[in-house]
Amino acid sequence: MEYFILQLDETHTPCWPVGNYGKIDAKTLKGKQFYELPKFLSFSVEETVDEFPDLIMKPCFMVSGRVKQVILLYNKSLPFRRILLYSKTQGKSQSYYIPFLEEVDCLTEASQFNMDKSVIRHAVIDGDLLHDKAIVRIKGVNSIYVLIRLDLAESLLERHFMGFDLKETVTLYNGKPIDISAFT
Repeated sequence: MEYFILQLDETHTPCWPVGNYGKIDAKTLKGKQFYELPKFLSFSVEETVDEFPDLIMKPCFMVSGRVKQVILLYNKSLPFRRILLYSKTQGKSQSYYIPFLEEVDCLTEASQFNMDKSVIRHAVIDGDLLHDKAIVRIKGVNSIYVLIRLDLAESLLERHFMGFDLKETVTLYNGKPIDISAFT
C-alpha cells in the first residue's frame, strides 16, 4: 500500500496554542504515557486565527473531532486526549484530539533531509516495517512527521477537511517500489 506524509496546507493560517510549553509540546509528550496527561486541557490561541483548521502540527500533532472519527475507522484502538483551544477576542472555541501514535523508524537510507534532520526533503519508506498500519509517526527525525496510508488519505480528501496537504513518498516492499498498476 502507498503512504503519504500528512502536513499543513501552506494556504491556511496555522493555529498556535499559547502557554503550551512543558504541557503539550512534542518533547513533553514523547516522555509521557497516555495516562499521565490530564484528561482535559485548554489553551488560548494566538489572535490571528480566522477559523480553526482540522489539523495542527505544532506544538504537537492534533486533529479536529471530525478527523478523529475518520482515523478511528482505520484504527479503532488508537487512544486520544482532548484539548480545547479558544479565542477570547473572537469568542470561538474548538475541541482537538492528540492521537498517541506509534513511532516507526521506516525511512530508508535513500531518504533526503536538511542538515539537522528536521525537514524530510524526499521520503523513501520501507513499507515492510509499517505492517500495513494506517497512521504512524515517523521516528528518527527532529520534527513531527505523520505518515498515513493511501486509503486513509483518500477518506480525508473525500470529506474536504481544512488545513492539510499530502506529500508523496516512495514506498518500498522487499526493497522494491510498489507497482501502482497492480491496483488499477
